[in-house]
Formats: sequence, structure tokens, C-alpha cells
Amino acid sequence: MLSAAVAGAGLLALAGSGGGFPDFWQGPIEPFIELTVTPAHVITTAGVPVRLVAYAVGSQPTSIRWCRQAPGSADCAPIVGANALELTLDRPSVADDGAVYRITVDSDAGADSASADLRVSSAPAVAIADGEFDPAQWSVRTIAEPAQGGPTLDTEQAADGGHPGAWLRFTGHMTPGPSRVRGLHVYTGIAYDPATQGEVRLVVMDADCRLVQGLDTAQALAWVAPLVEQAGRRYVAAARREQCNMTTWWSLPRWPWLTEASFTQLDGPACGTGERCPDFTSAGALLRFGVLSEFALATGAPAQDTEHGIDNWSVHIWRP
Repeated sequence: MLSAAVAGAGLLALAGSGGGFPDFWQGPIEPFIELTVTPAHVITTAGVPVRLVAYAVGSQPTSIRWCRQAPGSADCAPIVGANALELTLDRPSVADDGAVYRITVDSDAGADSASADLRVSSAPAVAIADGEFDPAQWSVRTIAEPAQGGPTLDTEQAADGGHPGAWLRFTGHMTPGPSRVRGLHVYTGIAYDPATQGEVRLVVMDADCRLVQGLDTAQALAWVAPLVEQAGRRYVAAARREQCNMTTWWSLPRWPWLTEASFTQLDGPACGTGERCPDFTSAGALLRFGVLSEFALATGAPAQDTEHGIDNWSVHIWRP
């Protein structure tokens, strides 16, 4: 079942000191409308409500409409009565798995559309989380470039200053650029066993991040990315890495819908012919999850120490 609720549209505002526009003002802004939906990727358990919220920026909307594109269909069927920026899916079922919900907003500036993809599981997610970062429950392997005489990485549990409390601190002792050091941090406290707990369909990972000791961002970068360990191999979702560049704690953009294909092997024994690497099926070995930390200096950058860290790390493992 579907229900719609009213939410206000965002409007663009310009402000200048002294009540006037700055010198670069050239005339009126052309009317525009931009639309986004959050969350854009949703996975839920059958029967658990889902709330989609659209944000319209620019011109005032003159009409709003939602439609539903059924799994495998090219058509988007209008949802009767759904004419607000917020849409609630009251009781999604497994039949909704793979559906797309699209909103279109009209305004004097024209129209814009945005959509959200829905996945529905018959069982709730298995959650693994850590916000204390006991060193006995985290392993780390360091990869440095150059390997000889290159940068080093320290990893430690910081007792306070987190978000809140303890957090996991990474300190890179960087040699002159070009140089790079990566830490493969694996949470060993809890493993997931596909053989007994079921095939993994999707993984969603979250964390907060903070840059403690700043970098010259023109010459240096600090990153974090999702990581999986299985059968002595470590895999990273490099395409999903996020830059950690704020000096206050902030929630990283959620790493949603991570699948086998999201991960690339970083170390460990070579993957054999016909072998799934990683293997999320029920035939797969134990899975452990973690994060990749990375510091990199560009050519010509001077040697420096830099520091960032994570808190409130969690993984949700979804089955079919």
C-alpha cells in the first residue's frame, strides 16, 4: 500500500552584505529546478515501511507526481494520490523487489525527475558493528609504496575524542611524494558464515570519519573504503572509496548495495580459474569485514605526518 505526505520544497536564496548583490552580479538567474531523492538506493525487509523524500531546489514546483516501474518493466505506472515530495511505501513485499519509484516535478523553469531503487528481502539483515575498536578485535596489514624506505602507518584505539568515545585512529608517516600507504583493517570480532547463515545478496556499510591532522589537499589525500576478507584474501571496493577531509566528525556517504562485483582483490593467494573471488554464495568461506585506510602524496610533496580515523563502523548483510 502507498500513502503520500506533504513536504515543503527547498527554494534557492541569494544574500549579500549591506543588502545588495556583490560586484559580480550580472542580472537575474535563469529559472531552474533540480531534484534529488533520498535514499536513492533502499533495501528493506518485507512488511517494513519505506519513506522516500524528494528535495526540489530552484523554482517553486507547480505539480508533483510519482510513478512505479515494476521489476522487469519499461513502463512507469502513475501512483494515484502521490502528489507530494514525500512518499511512504507502507508494506513493501518481495514482489516489489527491483521496483523503481520515480518522481517528476514541474515548475515555471521546466521539469526534472529523480528516482529511487528498491530491494526487498524476505529476512532481516545480519548486523555487525563496532564503536569501541578493541585492538584485540582488529587486524591490520600495511602496504607501502615505495616498499623500501617508504611511508609507514600506525593504527590504534583512541580512548576519547570519538563520536562519541573511542575511535580507530590511523597515522601515516609519509615520505616525500610520490608515496602511498594503505592499511587493511579487518574486524575479527564477528565473522559471517554463508554456509550456515545464508548466501549474501547485498552488503551495506556505514562509518563516521574525521581528518585529525590536516593535509595540503593539493598534494595529499586521505581515503577510506569498504573491505572484505575471505580465505586469506583481502578485497577492497576501490570505486566506493571516500575522501576523509573534514576536521569534524561526519557520516560518510553510505556504502550501499555492495556485491561480489564491487570488490577487487588487493592481496593474498591468486584467484584460481573459475573461482569466485570473493564468494558470497552459500559455498563461500567465512567473511570478515573492515575498512581500507589510505594516505597518498603527490610528486614533489614534502614528507609529513597525517592522521584520520573512523567511528561508528557498521555492516548490514542482506540475504535473498
